[in-house]
Amino acid sequence: MALSVMKAIGNRWVLLAGVGSMLLGAASCAPETAPASEAVGEVTQSLAAPIGQTIWLKACLNSKFISADGNLGATAPLVADRAAAAGWELFQVVDAGSGTIALRVSETGMYVSADTNLGAQLVANRTAIGDWERFTWVDFNNGTIGLIAKSTGKYVSTDANRGANAPLYADRATAGCWEAFSFGTSGSGGGGGGGGTGLGAILSESTFNAMFPGRNGFYTYAALVEAANTFPTFATTGDTDTRKREVAAFLANINHETGGLVYTEEINKAAYCDTSWGPPGCGCAPGKWYYGRGPIQLSWNGNYCAAGNYLGVDLKNNPELVATNATISWRTGFWFWMTQTGAGTMTAHNAMANGAGFGETIRTINGSLECGGRNPAQVQSRIDAYKRFCDMLGVSYGSNISC
Repeated sequence: MALSVMKAIGNRWVLLAGVGSMLLGAASCAPETAPASEAVGEVTQSLAAPIGQTIWLKACLNSKFISADGNLGATAPLVADRAAAAGWELFQVVDAGSGTIALRVSETGMYVSADTNLGAQLVANRTAIGDWERFTWVDFNNGTIGLIAKSTGKYVSTDANRGANAPLYADRATAGCWEAFSFGTSGSGGGGGGGGTGLGAILSESTFNAMFPGRNGFYTYAALVEAANTFPTFATTGDTDTRKREVAAFLANINHETGGLVYTEEINKAAYCDTSWGPPGCGCAPGKWYYGRGPIQLSWNGNYCAAGNYLGVDLKNNPELVATNATISWRTGFWFWMTQTGAGTMTAHNAMANGAGFGETIRTINGSLECGGRNPAQVQSRIDAYKRFCDMLGVSYGSNISC
């Protein structure tokens, strides 16, 4: 991304080109003070953001994590008051176009918005990206960053004058400690079953290889773990047995959908274009077919659009990415697993995390065709794989394993 020329004046950076005389950046997390008149030195500053990664943000003001706590109200206002980072404090960084980013809350899938109808208060209640949900990522080159809201052209601030637990607002023309945030990525510690958290702490590469001895080389373990890390609550919810069962359940279902991770694309291909449903504005791109691809065999243009919108990838115009980019492919599987209720009443993730059982994951994925005695052989195929994988992970099967 392009570099902006900045000049240091005291403890601030002044932008010389591109944004008029707006003050941009903070040289330190010092208290809010006016810039001093000191010698000026020219520097360059990269505005690159960690697109596609899941991050936490910590306020310079009080060293607390930023949270989009849904319990604080229907709008889920952002506050800086958490001592630890979990679902509400984790945000996926999405490319919003034209050099801007959007932040999506891992726990809810909602986008952060600088709603001008609320005085530019930051809330996390939007399902799609518009100008209110676009931010410029500003690297202060000192381990902290700032966010400029497109809706106001101003910095997001944790203004101490509003109170210790007050919501964040995008209403500051200049940046100091109140507008500075440190950040880090979530889930980067996953390894081969011997360390870290999430999938990498449950499933080693050797066990994965033993589960799928004839798999297509496209479905790599590294891409699987990388994709899982962008969904921080996958395989991290509940006790160790619950987490192991969720991994076994996910792998058992995608084993069934892909013939043991052999197929990347559906055998009997068709256009699968239906514009009567799906996200607003989701049609079918000329010449593109939306047949089953990837570990969950993502099908139909509506699902490609919905998954692409969530993942920040244009799958409407590039559906083939699900069968050519291993990380995107795995992420579509996790998208369905973590966010969609399908033919059931709950997500597959919630079915395993809340103890509803493996049978409910089958209902969610293909219950209208398989459950209730409609296709017992297909159900049994999934159950057999689930039991086999539970045995390999050293965990009992739990209750309600059929549908």
